[in-house]
This record gives sequence, C-alpha cells and structure tokens, in this order.
Amino acid sequence: MKALISILFVTFGLLFVSPLMGQTSSSTTPLRLRIKNKINKGEYYEIQYEITKPGFVELHLYNSKYEKLYIKGRVTDRTGLDKIRFSTKPLESGKHYPFVLKYKGKDYKGTIFL
Repeated sequence: MKALISILFVTFGLLFVSPLMGQTSSSTTPLRLRIKNKINKGEYYEIQYEITKPGFVELHLYNSKYEKLYIKGRVTDRTGLDKIRFSTKPLESGKHYPFVLKYKGKDYKGTIFL
C-alpha cells in the first residue's frame, strides 16, 4: 500500500511540477514601461524609458490642442534602459507637448516642455 502511494505521489509530482521547472523568472515578469527621464538636448529631445520585455515602443507627440504632430517607433531587442529621440526643429519653444509611449498594447503618457 505504501509503495502504491509513493508511486502516485511521484507521478503527481512529475505531471504537475515538471512543466513549471522549465520556466524562468523572466517569464513571470509583468509587461511594463517606465519613463525614466526627459532631456532637452537643444536640436533634439530624448525620452529615456525602461522596459521589462523586448518589443516595439512607439512615440506619439501632440501639440497643446492634442493634434498629433508625429509618430516615431523603435524596436528594442533587449530589456532595461533605452531611449527614443526626436527633432525639436518643428516645435516652438516655451510650449508643453503631451506625448504617449505605446508598448505592448498599453499607453504611457507624459509631457515635455521646450
């Protein structure tokens, strides 16, 4: 009887625990983008962000009336800190510009000031 219980216990362990052993902690990392820094470098603006999974990050920049000025995308094949840059030439100084970073189906909003 003890042998039968032991066999059932081992079989149960192999069926339900083995698939979990191949998973790494990165597979359970939630998808997230964090805006880390916004820097005006004169001729261009840089938005630094951190992502938890590789993927496509898309910038949507708006004027104060929320009219879309332009879209710029960037594919990142790594996790961690990255940046997206865009020219300030068509933008006016002394104005606020809302932006949205789109990543894995979610919107991350912010504002820059020139």
